[in-house]
Amino acid sequence: MITNLKIQNYALIDNLDITFEKGFSVITGETGAGKSIILGALSMILGQRADAKYVKTGEKKCVIEAHINIDGYGLEGFFDDNDIEYDASDCILRREITCAGKSRAFINDTPVSLATLRDIGERLVDIHSQHQNLMLGNSNFQLSVIDIISDNTKALASYQEAYKIFKEEEEKLTNMEKLLEESRTQEDYMRFQLAELEDAKLADTGEEEILEQKAETMNHAEEIKNSLYIAETQLDDDDNGILTKMRRIAGELSSISNLIPNSNSLADRINSAHIELKDISSEIRALMDNIEFVPSELQEINDRLDLLYSLEKKYRCEDIDGLISIRDNIKTTLSLIDNSEESIKTQKEIVARAKTCRQLVCLAKEISQNCREGNKEKTRNIRNAQHEFCGRAKQERAFSIGTGRSHIHVQCKSRNATPAYREGRFWRRDSTCHALHESYGEQCEVFADNNI
Repeated sequence: MITNLKIQNYALIDNLDITFEKGFSVITGETGAGKSIILGALSMILGQRADAKYVKTGEKKCVIEAHINIDGYGLEGFFDDNDIEYDASDCILRREITCAGKSRAFINDTPVSLATLRDIGERLVDIHSQHQNLMLGNSNFQLSVIDIISDNTKALASYQEAYKIFKEEEEKLTNMEKLLEESRTQEDYMRFQLAELEDAKLADTGEEEILEQKAETMNHAEEIKNSLYIAETQLDDDDNGILTKMRRIAGELSSISNLIPNSNSLADRINSAHIELKDISSEIRALMDNIEFVPSELQEINDRLDLLYSLEKKYRCEDIDGLISIRDNIKTTLSLIDNSEESIKTQKEIVARAKTCRQLVCLAKEISQNCREGNKEKTRNIRNAQHEFCGRAKQERAFSIGTGRSHIHVQCKSRNATPAYREGRFWRRDSTCHALHESYGEQCEVFADNNI
């Protein structure tokens, strides 16, 4: 049920916030009060096409938001299929329309297409108007009526889960066959690509970054060695280096320790700093020894980088990881081609088992049996209730609603059809609505007969 409806800048409405309690709610008002505008706003979050004219004059956009409790609607599968967060107690449908005519739709703050919003809206809200019931023309609703009459709710839920597994395996088989067909046309080129990438001996070890750093260092070897030499000389020059001066300073402080007691602690601190700076000087000297310019090594590094850069440009990758991913994908595709017959044969067996599994077959029989045995009794009860209502209306001299001679018929009969699985497909023929139970070639007919 709708628990809250918010409308902002829609038509003549500035801001409207309505909270609905449990039970029956009525919105009344004289002609022109805005009842139809509220219904129009509600239809926006049910997927109706939007237009800039709906935005209140002078505003940039209008927003319509509905909070709906969907507990018990069985919509978990819908949210999983569309990768939307599921909250049964508070499902939020929101529609935003700009003054430029652009529209955005959201379900639980997740952007969705208008078709997706319309799909869930039709399952949650039914708008009735004079001489019109929108759901009666909806094929999914018609099939759900048949299942409710036949008490198929639990069996149908289990059947749909098994059927979903079958369809997933069938789709996997279709994708494998399609991929195989496309891949075979490019097999020679893919084998060339694989050979090229494998010859490059790609390794996920940060090779490119390491080579770039080495090349940068070797290109500036003289500059680096000069800076390191100056730093080392300033630290450890025999006559005027920092280390030499610090030794002198520590000696002077120690010589007056009998006169100033604190001078010893200062000398110790100087000696500690001297040790640290001496270590730094040694490391600088080691760095200088490791820096050397070898033209042949630099040429090898540049050649390797040129190869990596050209492959990345050719395959439109940003780094070696992208090249490795492409290489592995090509290898997988070629493996599928090499083992295609066996892989597809195995997948066909999986599809066949899923199609004929005991759960799917037994549930299909149960659903069909319920339709055959239960619909006659349910139809008779509906018809009796209809006559009882009409008779009571006449006794109370209520106005005629024109259903006194109407009848509802539900039939299940066998027919020769190619065995397939029930997907709830509908079609119309001669004003009769047919729901096809395809599993065992059975046809359920639901139609209204009004002889008034």
